[in-house]
Amino acid sequence: MAYRALIERIDALTEGPGRPAHDAIPWLYLLRETHPTEFEAMVYDPIVCLILQGEKETTLGERVFTVAQG
Repeated sequence: MAYRALIERIDALTEGPGRPAHDAIPWLYLLRETHPTEFEAMVYDPIVCLILQGEKETTLGERVFTVAQG
């Protein structure tokens, strides 16, 4: 499935930027943002993050990782 089609499907399942969709698919958590978010320190359970547009920056100790779409 092309990125654009997948993005459109996720847009339809979420209620808007920053408002996660927990119930769209029982075991799947969907979240979309339309602008950069502030840094927030947290520890995640193991996850898979699919980035369809833009990029995500995360840190581990002193190391910074930037991951782009795809």
